[in-house]
Amino acid sequence: MNFSQATVRTIITHKVGNKQRGEGILLSNSLQNFDSELEATILEYFLGVFARKQNFMAFTHPSDLRLNEMYHYAGNLFNHADETSFIAISKDIARHLHNASTHPKIASGELIVVRFDGIVHNDETINAIGIFKSEHKEPFLKVIEGEGGIRFSKETGINLARIDKGCLILESRDGDHDVLIIDRDQNIRYWMDRFLGVAPRRSPEYDTKQVLSLCKAFGDEVLSLKYEPETKLDFLNGAIDYLEKHDVFDYDSFIHDEMLFNSPELREDFMRYGQEQAEQNPTAYAPFQVAHKGLDRERSRIKSSVHLDTGMIITFTGTNAQGTYYEKGFDRERGMHYYKLFYNGERD
Repeated sequence: MNFSQATVRTIITHKVGNKQRGEGILLSNSLQNFDSELEATILEYFLGVFARKQNFMAFTHPSDLRLNEMYHYAGNLFNHADETSFIAISKDIARHLHNASTHPKIASGELIVVRFDGIVHNDETINAIGIFKSEHKEPFLKVIEGEGGIRFSKETGINLARIDKGCLILESRDGDHDVLIIDRDQNIRYWMDRFLGVAPRRSPEYDTKQVLSLCKAFGDEVLSLKYEPETKLDFLNGAIDYLEKHDVFDYDSFIHDEMLFNSPELREDFMRYGQEQAEQNPTAYAPFQVAHKGLDRERSRIKSSVHLDTGMIITFTGTNAQGTYYEKGFDRERGMHYYKLFYNGERD
Protein backbone atom coordinates (compact mmCIF):
# COMPACT_ATOMS: atom_id res chain seq x y z
CA MET A 1 0.00 0.00 0.00
CA ASN A 2 1.01 3.55 -0.64
CA PHE A 3 -0.21 6.39 1.58
CA SER A 4 1.93 9.16 0.05
CA GLN A 5 -1.00 10.82 -1.76
CA ALA A 6 -3.63 10.10 0.90
CA THR A 7 -5.87 12.87 2.21
CA VAL A 8 -8.47 13.19 4.95
CA ARG A 9 -11.97 13.94 3.69
CA THR A 10 -14.03 13.80 6.88
CA ILE A 11 -13.50 12.96 10.54
CA ILE A 12 -15.79 12.72 13.56
CA THR A 13 -15.38 11.66 17.18
CA HIS A 14 -17.86 10.03 19.57
CA LYS A 15 -17.42 8.68 23.10
CA VAL A 16 -18.43 5.10 23.84
CA GLY A 17 -18.72 3.64 27.34
CA ASN A 18 -19.02 0.13 28.74
CA LYS A 19 -22.63 -0.98 28.36
CA GLN A 20 -22.41 -3.59 31.12
CA ARG A 21 -21.32 -0.95 33.64
CA GLY A 22 -24.19 1.30 32.61
CA GLU A 23 -21.94 3.77 30.78
CA GLY A 24 -23.62 5.48 27.86
CA ILE A 25 -22.47 7.07 24.63
CA LEU A 26 -21.89 10.69 23.69
CA LEU A 27 -22.56 11.34 20.02
CA SER A 28 -21.24 14.29 18.04
CA ASN A 29 -23.59 16.09 15.69
CA SER A 30 -20.93 17.79 13.61
CA LEU A 31 -17.68 16.92 11.90
CA GLN A 32 -14.22 17.75 13.20
CA ASN A 33 -12.71 20.86 11.64
CA PHE A 34 -9.07 20.41 10.64
CA ASP A 35 -6.33 22.39 8.96
CA SER A 36 -3.33 21.13 7.00
CA GLU A 37 -1.25 20.66 10.16
CA LEU A 38 -3.86 18.50 11.88
CA GLU A 39 -4.45 16.57 8.65
CA ALA A 40 -0.72 15.80 8.40
CA THR A 41 -0.73 14.54 11.99
CA ILE A 42 -3.74 12.31 11.36
CA LEU A 43 -2.19 10.87 8.21
CA GLU A 44 1.14 10.24 9.93
CA TYR A 45 -0.15 8.50 13.04
CA PHE A 46 -3.50 7.03 12.03
CA LEU A 47 -2.30 5.61 8.71
CA GLY A 48 1.31 5.06 9.75
CA VAL A 49 0.38 2.18 12.07
CA PHE A 50 -0.80 0.22 9.03
CA ALA A 51 2.16 0.96 6.76
CA ARG A 52 3.90 -2.40 7.24
CA LYS A 53 0.89 -4.58 7.95
CA GLN A 54 0.10 -7.21 5.31
CA ASN A 55 -2.11 -9.59 7.30
CA PHE A 56 -5.39 -8.71 5.66
CA MET A 57 -8.67 -9.66 7.31
CA ALA A 58 -12.10 -10.08 5.71
CA PHE A 59 -15.62 -9.48 6.98
CA THR A 60 -17.40 -12.73 7.83
CA HIS A 61 -20.77 -13.99 9.03
CA PRO A 62 -21.89 -17.57 9.76
CA SER A 63 -24.98 -17.33 7.53
CA ASP A 64 -25.06 -14.21 5.36
CA LEU A 65 -22.30 -11.60 5.01
CA ARG A 66 -24.92 -8.90 4.56
CA LEU A 67 -25.91 -9.47 8.20
CA ASN A 68 -22.49 -8.36 9.39
CA GLU A 69 -23.23 -4.89 10.77
CA MET A 70 -19.82 -3.36 10.17
CA TYR A 71 -19.77 -4.70 6.60
CA HIS A 72 -23.13 -3.00 6.10
CA TYR A 73 -21.98 0.31 7.62
CA ALA A 74 -18.72 0.32 5.66
CA GLY A 75 -20.61 -0.16 2.40
CA ASN A 76 -22.91 2.74 3.26
CA LEU A 77 -19.97 4.99 4.06
CA PHE A 78 -18.34 4.21 0.72
CA ASN A 79 -21.58 4.68 -1.20
CA HIS A 80 -22.72 7.89 0.54
CA ALA A 81 -19.97 10.48 0.68
CA ASP A 82 -22.06 13.47 1.84
CA GLU A 83 -21.47 14.88 5.32
CA THR A 84 -24.99 14.24 6.62
CA SER A 85 -24.79 10.53 5.78
CA PHE A 86 -21.28 10.26 7.23
CA ILE A 87 -22.43 11.69 10.57
CA ALA A 88 -25.51 9.44 10.73
CA ILE A 89 -23.61 6.25 9.82
CA SER A 90 -20.79 7.04 12.24
CA LYS A 91 -23.40 7.27 15.00
CA ASP A 92 -24.67 3.81 14.02
CA ILE A 93 -21.11 2.51 14.31
CA ALA A 94 -20.78 4.05 17.78
CA ARG A 95 -24.03 2.39 18.88
CA HIS A 96 -22.85 -0.92 17.47
CA LEU A 97 -19.57 -0.65 19.40
CA HIS A 98 -21.53 0.19 22.56
CA ASN A 99 -23.62 -2.96 22.14
CA ALA A 100 -20.41 -4.98 21.71
CA SER A 101 -18.81 -3.45 24.83
CA THR A 102 -20.21 -5.79 27.46
CA HIS A 103 -17.04 -7.35 28.89
CA PRO A 104 -16.24 -5.88 32.34
CA LYS A 105 -12.63 -5.11 31.35
CA ILE A 106 -13.52 -3.00 28.31
CA ALA A 107 -12.60 0.63 28.95
CA SER A 108 -14.61 3.59 27.73
CA GLY A 109 -12.96 5.84 25.18
CA GLU A 110 -13.21 8.09 22.17
CA LEU A 111 -14.26 6.51 18.88
CA ILE A 112 -12.79 8.29 15.87
CA VAL A 113 -14.15 7.62 12.37
CA VAL A 114 -12.17 8.94 9.39
CA ARG A 115 -12.75 8.87 5.65
CA PHE A 116 -9.44 8.70 3.75
CA ASP A 117 -9.06 9.29 0.01
CA GLY A 118 -6.15 8.64 -2.35
CA ILE A 119 -4.77 5.39 -0.93
CA VAL A 120 -3.06 3.13 -3.47
CA HIS A 121 -3.80 -0.58 -2.98
CA ASN A 122 -3.16 -3.30 -5.57
CA ASP A 123 -2.14 -0.62 -8.10
CA GLU A 124 -5.52 1.09 -7.73
CA THR A 125 -6.35 4.41 -6.06
CA ILE A 126 -9.13 3.83 -3.56
CA ASN A 127 -10.86 5.29 -0.53
CA ALA A 128 -10.72 3.84 2.98
CA ILE A 129 -12.52 4.08 6.29
CA GLY A 130 -10.46 4.30 9.45
CA ILE A 131 -12.05 3.48 12.81
CA PHE A 132 -10.00 4.06 15.95
CA LYS A 133 -10.67 3.81 19.67
CA SER A 134 -8.55 5.36 22.38
CA GLU A 135 -8.98 3.56 25.70
CA HIS A 136 -6.05 4.95 27.68
CA LYS A 137 -5.23 8.57 28.35
CA GLU A 138 -1.70 9.71 29.14
CA PRO A 139 -0.55 12.83 31.00
CA PHE A 140 1.29 15.61 29.20
CA LEU A 141 2.36 19.17 29.94
CA LYS A 142 0.69 21.91 27.92
CA VAL A 143 2.86 25.00 27.41
CA ILE A 144 0.97 28.32 27.55
CA GLU A 145 2.51 31.60 26.42
CA GLY A 146 1.07 34.82 27.82
CA GLU A 147 1.91 38.41 28.63
CA GLY A 148 3.32 37.35 32.00
CA GLY A 149 5.65 34.79 30.46
CA ILE A 150 5.48 31.07 29.81
CA ARG A 151 3.74 28.56 32.05
CA PHE A 152 2.46 25.03 31.71
CA SER A 153 -0.42 22.93 32.96
CA LYS A 154 -0.86 19.20 33.37
CA GLU A 155 -3.48 17.65 31.11
CA THR A 156 -4.35 14.21 29.76
CA GLY A 157 -4.91 13.14 26.19
CA ILE A 158 -4.52 10.54 23.46
CA ASN A 159 -1.04 9.22 22.72
CA LEU A 160 -1.02 9.21 18.92
CA ALA A 161 2.07 7.00 18.87
CA ARG A 162 0.17 4.22 20.65
CA ILE A 163 -3.31 3.69 19.29
CA ASP A 164 -5.16 1.09 21.37
CA LYS A 165 -7.53 -0.24 18.74
CA GLY A 166 -8.09 0.54 15.11
CA CYS A 167 -9.03 -0.78 11.71
CA LEU A 168 -8.59 0.36 8.14
CA ILE A 169 -11.29 -0.80 5.73
CA LEU A 170 -10.10 -0.62 2.11
CA GLU A 171 -12.76 -0.03 -0.50
CA SER A 172 -13.35 -2.75 -3.09
CA ARG A 173 -15.63 -2.47 -6.10
CA ASP A 174 -17.00 -5.98 -5.56
CA GLY A 175 -17.61 -5.37 -1.85
CA ASP A 176 -14.93 -7.83 -0.71
CA HIS A 177 -13.10 -5.23 1.36
CA ASP A 178 -9.64 -5.90 2.77
CA VAL A 179 -9.40 -4.98 6.46
CA LEU A 180 -6.32 -4.26 8.57
CA ILE A 181 -6.63 -4.15 12.34
CA ILE A 182 -4.75 -2.85 15.37
CA ASP A 183 -5.56 -4.43 18.74
CA ARG A 184 -3.06 -3.98 21.54
CA ASP A 185 -5.08 -6.12 23.99
CA GLN A 186 -6.24 -9.29 22.27
CA ASN A 187 -7.14 -11.02 25.53
CA ILE A 188 -10.59 -9.49 25.08
CA ARG A 189 -11.41 -10.19 21.46
CA TYR A 190 -14.48 -7.98 21.25
CA TRP A 191 -12.88 -5.57 18.76
CA MET A 192 -12.17 -8.19 16.09
CA ASP A 193 -14.98 -10.64 16.81
CA ARG A 194 -18.03 -8.82 18.18
CA PHE A 195 -17.50 -5.33 16.79
CA LEU A 196 -15.84 -5.86 13.39
CA GLY A 197 -16.72 -9.49 12.70
CA VAL A 198 -13.55 -10.21 10.73
CA ALA A 199 -11.33 -13.24 10.26
CA PRO A 200 -7.91 -13.68 8.61
CA ARG A 201 -8.12 -13.67 4.83
CA ARG A 202 -6.77 -16.92 3.42
CA SER A 203 -3.54 -16.63 1.49
CA PRO A 204 -0.55 -18.92 0.84
CA GLU A 205 1.38 -17.03 3.51
CA TYR A 206 -1.41 -17.35 6.06
CA ASP A 207 -2.10 -21.02 5.35
CA THR A 208 1.59 -21.95 5.48
CA LYS A 209 1.96 -20.12 8.78
CA GLN A 210 -1.07 -21.98 10.17
CA VAL A 211 0.45 -25.37 9.38
CA LEU A 212 3.76 -24.37 10.93
CA SER A 213 1.94 -23.11 14.03
CA LEU A 214 0.09 -26.42 14.30
CA CYS A 215 3.35 -28.36 14.02
CA LYS A 216 5.08 -26.16 16.60
CA ALA A 217 2.18 -26.53 19.04
CA PHE A 218 2.23 -30.31 18.52
CA GLY A 219 5.96 -30.29 19.26
CA ASP A 220 5.51 -28.28 22.45
CA GLU A 221 2.39 -29.94 23.80
CA VAL A 222 2.88 -33.57 22.73
CA LEU A 223 6.40 -34.38 21.54
CA SER A 224 8.17 -32.56 24.39
CA LEU A 225 6.21 -34.54 26.96
CA LYS A 226 5.93 -37.96 25.36
CA TYR A 227 9.04 -38.39 23.22
CA GLU A 228 12.77 -37.81 23.53
CA PRO A 229 13.92 -34.21 22.92
CA GLU A 230 15.48 -34.77 19.50
CA THR A 231 12.17 -36.16 18.19
CA LYS A 232 10.65 -32.70 18.38
CA LEU A 233 13.62 -31.17 16.55
CA ASP A 234 13.57 -33.78 13.79
CA PHE A 235 9.81 -33.44 13.37
CA LEU A 236 9.82 -29.65 13.06
CA ASN A 237 12.66 -29.68 10.57
CA GLY A 238 10.97 -32.52 8.70
CA ALA A 239 7.78 -30.45 8.46
CA ILE A 240 9.74 -27.56 6.95
CA ASP A 241 11.49 -29.99 4.58
CA TYR A 242 8.09 -31.19 3.42
CA LEU A 243 6.86 -27.64 2.77
CA GLU A 244 10.05 -26.75 0.90
CA LYS A 245 9.68 -29.75 -1.43
CA HIS A 246 6.01 -29.25 -2.25
CA ASP A 247 4.26 -26.44 -4.08
CA VAL A 248 0.85 -27.57 -2.85
CA PHE A 249 0.15 -28.69 0.70
CA ASP A 250 -2.17 -31.68 0.97
CA TYR A 251 -3.01 -32.88 4.47
CA ASP A 252 -3.44 -36.55 3.51
CA SER A 253 -0.09 -36.60 1.72
CA PHE A 254 1.51 -34.78 4.64
CA ILE A 255 0.46 -37.24 7.35
CA HIS A 256 1.52 -40.23 5.20
CA ASP A 257 5.01 -38.90 4.55
CA GLU A 258 7.22 -41.68 5.93
CA MET A 259 10.28 -39.45 6.30
CA LEU A 260 8.32 -37.14 8.58
CA PHE A 261 6.21 -39.69 10.42
CA ASN A 262 8.63 -42.57 10.90
CA SER A 263 6.35 -44.48 13.27
CA PRO A 264 2.62 -45.24 13.34
CA GLU A 265 2.45 -43.94 16.90
CA LEU A 266 3.84 -40.54 15.92
CA ARG A 267 1.37 -40.27 13.04
CA GLU A 268 -1.58 -41.23 15.24
CA ASP A 269 -0.56 -38.70 17.88
CA PHE A 270 -0.39 -35.93 15.29
CA MET A 271 -3.72 -36.86 13.70
CA ARG A 272 -5.37 -36.95 17.10
CA TYR A 273 -3.90 -33.59 18.05
CA GLY A 274 -4.87 -32.12 14.69
CA GLN A 275 -8.47 -33.20 15.13
CA GLU A 276 -8.55 -31.56 18.56
CA GLN A 277 -7.23 -28.33 17.05
CA ALA A 278 -9.38 -28.39 13.92
CA GLU A 279 -11.54 -25.43 14.94
CA GLN A 280 -8.51 -23.26 15.63
CA ASN A 281 -6.63 -24.39 12.50
CA PRO A 282 -9.26 -25.01 9.81
CA THR A 283 -6.99 -24.04 6.90
CA ALA A 284 -4.43 -26.70 7.82
CA TYR A 285 -6.68 -29.38 6.34
CA ALA A 286 -7.53 -27.91 2.94
CA PRO A 287 -5.07 -28.01 -0.02
CA PHE A 288 -3.30 -24.70 -0.59
CA GLN A 289 -0.32 -23.18 -2.38
CA VAL A 290 2.75 -23.26 -0.15
CA ALA A 291 4.50 -19.94 0.50
CA HIS A 292 8.18 -20.93 0.37
CA LYS A 293 9.48 -17.48 1.30
CA GLY A 294 10.40 -17.33 4.96
CA LEU A 295 10.81 -21.09 5.53
CA ASP A 296 14.57 -20.69 6.01
CA ARG A 297 13.88 -18.11 8.69
CA GLU A 298 11.44 -20.46 10.40
CA ARG A 299 14.06 -23.23 10.38
CA SER A 300 16.64 -20.97 12.02
CA ARG A 301 14.23 -20.34 14.89
CA ILE A 302 13.95 -24.00 15.79
CA LYS A 303 15.85 -24.82 18.95
CA SER A 304 15.74 -27.74 21.31
CA SER A 305 17.67 -28.23 24.52
CA VAL A 306 18.25 -31.59 26.19
CA HIS A 307 18.69 -31.32 29.97
CA LEU A 308 20.61 -34.38 31.20
CA ASP A 309 20.40 -35.73 34.72
CA THR A 310 24.19 -35.37 34.97
CA GLY A 311 23.83 -31.58 34.90
CA MET A 312 24.79 -31.06 31.25
CA ILE A 313 22.64 -29.28 28.67
CA ILE A 314 22.91 -30.02 24.94
CA THR A 315 21.30 -27.47 22.63
CA PHE A 316 20.36 -28.61 19.13
CA THR A 317 19.58 -26.12 16.37
CA GLY A 318 17.75 -26.35 13.08
CA THR A 319 20.95 -26.84 11.13
CA ASN A 320 21.30 -30.35 12.55
CA ALA A 321 17.92 -31.65 11.50
CA GLN A 322 18.55 -35.31 10.89
CA GLY A 323 21.28 -35.99 13.42
CA THR A 324 24.11 -35.60 10.91
CA TYR A 325 26.50 -34.40 13.58
CA TYR A 326 25.45 -36.54 16.51
CA GLU A 327 24.62 -40.10 17.45
CA LYS A 328 22.64 -41.40 20.36
CA GLY A 329 23.16 -44.81 21.93
CA PHE A 330 23.28 -46.92 25.07
CA ASP A 331 26.49 -48.02 26.77
CA ARG A 332 25.84 -51.50 28.22
CA GLU A 333 28.95 -51.53 30.40
CA ARG A 334 28.03 -48.28 32.15
CA GLY A 335 24.30 -48.82 31.86
CA MET A 336 23.87 -45.25 30.63
CA HIS A 337 22.64 -43.47 27.53
CA TYR A 338 25.07 -41.30 25.57
CA TYR A 339 25.32 -38.70 22.83
CA LYS A 340 28.33 -38.78 20.46
CA LEU A 341 29.03 -35.41 18.82
CA PHE A 342 30.96 -34.80 15.59
CA TYR A 343 32.56 -31.47 14.67
CA ASN A 344 35.34 -29.97 12.59
CA GLY A 345 36.55 -27.38 15.06
CA GLU A 346 35.64 -25.23 18.02
CA ARG A 347 34.23 -21.73 17.64
CA ASP A 348 35.38 -18.77 19.69
